Formats: sequence, structure tokens, C-alpha cells
Amino acid sequence: MARRGSVYKSAKRRKELLRQKKQTEKRKKRFEKKTDEQQEIKTKEMNSSKETIKLDIIGLKSPEDILRISEISAALKEGSTLEVLSDSPSFEEDVNLWCKIAKKKLLWIKNEGDGKKRCHIQFL
Repeated sequence: MARRGSVYKSAKRRKELLRQKKQTEKRKKRFEKKTDEQQEIKTKEMNSSKETIKLDIIGLKSPEDILRISEISAALKEGSTLEVLSDSPSFEEDVNLWCKIAKKKLLWIKNEGDGKKRCHIQFL
């Protein structure tokens, strides 16, 4: 008789643990869904307030490339992003220095091959 009771209790305990596990999984799914929705809302808000301007300055050499960026930057709003494509050999150094001086944020710079480089500058 003692055995039956212990088997019954362990089966009951397993059912309780399964029920708790299912509840935990449901809570996780609800939390993940809320988190995803909140992230989508934040992304939409960020994208709506920002605009990306593309600037092709291939063929311009230093300091003409940076002067062109300075001219364009005067017309851009806070939160905007400037995408620049250049083939100047010193472009990476020049744009890094310009961003520090002008207090702009260089998001990234990529080498696209054939001596071309592309970067994104965010206006704070």
C-alpha cells in the first residue's frame, strides 16, 4: 500500500511539474511577443524621424571631398544620416577627423573594392 501511495504521489507531482512548465512557456512567449512588438515600434519611430541622404563624391580628392560633405551637412537635420561613397585614397582618415571636429558620429565605413569606400555619418 505504501508503494501505491508513492507512485500516485510521483505521478501527481509529474503532472504538476508539466503544468508549471507549460505555464512558464506561455509566459515566455507572451513576453517575447511584447518585446518584439516594442522593438518594432521603436524602430518605426526611429526611422520616421530620420532620413538618409546619399552623396556620391567619386572623383573628388582631398580636401574637396570633405568640403562637399561640409556643404551638405549644413542642410541636414538632427538625426539624419549621410551615406557617402568616395574613391579618395585618404577618405577614411579625412572623414574620421572631420567627424571628430564637426561632432558627428561615424557609424561605419566599408571598403567596397576598386578603391571605393562607403560610410554612414549620423548628425547629432
